[in-house]
This record gives sequence, structure tokens and C-alpha cells, in this order.
Amino acid sequence: QSLHGCPQAASLETHSPRPSLYPVSIAEASRTLAQWADSTLFSTAIPYALQPAGLPHMFPGAPPEAIKAFMQDRQIFRANLPRMRGPETGAALALYLERLNEMMGTQAFFYGANSSIADFSIYHCLWFVSRAGPQAEILSGFPKIQAWRERMGAFGHGSCDTLDSEAAVAIAATTAPRSTPGISADSHGIAVGERVVIAATDTGVDPILCDQRSYVAAARIIFTALQASKGVAVT
Repeated sequence: QSLHGCPQAASLETHSPRPSLYPVSIAEASRTLAQWADSTLFSTAIPYALQPAGLPHMFPGAPPEAIKAFMQDRQIFRANLPRMRGPETGAALALYLERLNEMMGTQAFFYGANSSIADFSIYHCLWFVSRAGPQAEILSGFPKIQAWRERMGAFGHGSCDTLDSEAAVAIAATTAPRSTPGISADSHGIAVGERVVIAATDTGVDPILCDQRSYVAAARIIFTALQASKGVAVT
């Protein structure tokens, strides 16, 4: 899932705003770079990593039939979204890495001494490439990116608790929805609380019925919404 507009990132910012994923002085710039990473960079890095040379390294120990099933599932998930071919992904990724390497300059992170949502969005894309066996060699030609990746990796994974699906559903069912401050503009003529059907425009295009609050919470990602009661498409 993309990071720049995902509910998890917004929730982390709400519960643990220090250090911020969106530092005030670079908030919009970091969102813009993160959006590029979550779309253009991601759609280049994944097909590059999943080429035949990298695929076995992405799924170590998995039987061939499991890998085949995964790829078939991803093809359905992408629907009709065009996919870059192997040689094209290599050329594009090399160009993006060259530009990112120059952007890094002498600073620790992409926008200075502190990390932002942009760093995590870019790191998440290159993490896939780093796991792809011989495909990961493309990273070695960009020393500033390599040093930055080490700094990002040093953050670690923190700690977590295990929660099964039944427990998660039970929590969701008994939790009151929160308001969505800062996303109050009515851009689609849909009233708060009105039932709508939403569907992503890129991957995972299955329609989902929800109320307008849920739609607004996802509004930072580009969605196509279909007003359930009137059958009017809005984007």
C-alpha cells in the first residue's frame, strides 16, 4: 500500500507526532515526493525486482506453484494496469536512482537532517529491489543512496503485538469512528454520512460500500467514487 496517504501513516502521526513524518517546513514537499515514490517509483521497482533472476530471491524456499499462484493473483490485482517490461524497468530505475543520488547531496535524508514520509516511501520501494538477488546489484552504483539506506535500516522495526483477524474485527466493531479534521471540503457534493461505493483507479479495483466519512479518510489517494443512491461517478 502507498505510504503518503495511507491511514496507518496518518494514525502514526496522530498518536506519535514526534518526530513527525510531516515536518512543518517540508510537509507538502515531502508529501509530493512520497506520492511520486508510491506511484512511479513503486511501479518501476516491483516489476524490476520480480524478473526471472530476482523472483526466487523474493520468495526463498517457496515452491514454484506458490510463486506462480502469487504472480497470477497480482495480475488480477493489477486489473488492466499496464506493466513495464524488464529492460524498460532497468533503464528507468537506473535513471531514478541517479536523480535520487544527486538529490541526497551531503544531507542525511532527502529533506535535510531529519527523515520524513518521503524517505520511508522511497525506502519501501528500494527494499524490494534489495531483496531481489542479482537484481539488487543496480543499487551498488549509487553510494549516497546506499549510505542513506543504511541510515534508514538503522531505525529498525520497533515492537509489535500479535492480533488475529477475529480480534481485529471485534475491536473495529466496538470502536467509535473518529472525525477527520483537515479534510472537510465537500469536493464531490456528497453529504457526510451518505453511503457511497468507492474503487481504486490503479490496483485492487473491487468496489467497496462505505459511508462518506470513510471516503473522505481515503481522499488523499486518488479514488473513483460512485454515489450508491444516484449512480453518479465522481473522481
